[in-house]
Amino acid sequence: MTAIDITVQVPPGTGDTAGASALLAAEIERQAGRAATPGAEDIGPARFALFAERHSWLLVEGSAPLHINLDRGMLAAADRFAPFCDLRLFGTSQTVLTLVRQLDGIVPLRISAMTPVQRGERLIAALPGYAKAEQVALSRDMDAVQGFREIACNCIHHYRLNEDLLHCGYSEEALHQARVAIRRLRSAFSIFRPMLGAEAAGALGDELRWLAQELAEARDLDVLVGRLRAGSLRGRLLPMRDRAHERVLATLRDSRSRLLMVDLAAWLQDGDWLQDRDHADARASRLPELASGALDRYLHKMRKFGRDLAKLEDSDRHELRKTAKKLRYAADFFAPICTRKAMAKPQRQFLASLASFQDLMGVLNDRATAPILLEKLGVLDDPEAAFLLQDKDKRSELKAAVRAHQELLSTRPFWR
Repeated sequence: MTAIDITVQVPPGTGDTAGASALLAAEIERQAGRAATPGAEDIGPARFALFAERHSWLLVEGSAPLHINLDRGMLAAADRFAPFCDLRLFGTSQTVLTLVRQLDGIVPLRISAMTPVQRGERLIAALPGYAKAEQVALSRDMDAVQGFREIACNCIHHYRLNEDLLHCGYSEEALHQARVAIRRLRSAFSIFRPMLGAEAAGALGDELRWLAQELAEARDLDVLVGRLRAGSLRGRLLPMRDRAHERVLATLRDSRSRLLMVDLAAWLQDGDWLQDRDHADARASRLPELASGALDRYLHKMRKFGRDLAKLEDSDRHELRKTAKKLRYAADFFAPICTRKAMAKPQRQFLASLASFQDLMGVLNDRATAPILLEKLGVLDDPEAAFLLQDKDKRSELKAAVRAHQELLSTRPFWR
């Protein structure tokens, strides 16, 4: 039996934490048919205090046991206090997900972004406005399955950190980083396609696409408003942006987005992809081998589809831009296993050239999509919209993009 271990956190701002944990305990006791095994521990370091009361159960459905720990307590540092309630489930993915959905109907649940000790450290420090992606902990002795899991879990963690920050107060950069996390995760599915197969993620991939689209409008409006000076167009867009922010928070509170991350964590541990015989050899391959193949594949696409870049249609440039993003994410993911002392300089040069190319392609994409976005928002007729539709710098931007593309392709691939 494949076991998984998922920690689910009762999110802040959804009501009384003590009351929520009592509701969870009552439902689990009802299903277990007995009271919990109690326990308690004080595990707080000197800089803050943490006291947790633990209740444990064992549920048995047929031959599939499900171990449950419910931790509830308080974090305290100086004059700051933060109650918490964590639910840890250990069993097969089917038993875990079934119970999560039952409990989520009582109290909103999320997969945890931090351990209690990490939350205590955050309680001491100033609340950050956003969280950037951390380097993935990869090693050269990993196989493809281990590498994929590490990367995917890193992306989920990146997303959840920023989602929590958005619940504490809307931040443009936190939303941007949450979308970056989703793009990184979707890119990971593409990078590992030789191991996963084209349809491995199935409905989960569709749900990630849905979540990305749900967050896109607010991000577009944040960028658009940021480019405008005070005036009639900005005045028309500000209420639209505020409503888009509210829709983002509503989406994040909805069970569809909350449970998506739980489903992904379960799928990573014992999803059908692990039993697919057609890709068994790829799963057993060493991670450096898969990494080199993926990086070569994207670099080849950059070379092939970037020919005559200045003459490409906007849609084709957009596809090239997406390929560049996947190459960048792959390079970032695999940096820990591709970095050798002799290749440190080529790696810096390659990533710098790639970043420069991405920035220029982003400017060109903003220029191409501005009329479509303004029309969608119903403000294309505004006299001030002409400022966003200026085309005078496009030729020089294209020349700069061509130079950046040539420089990138002339840089030595650091993974070889």
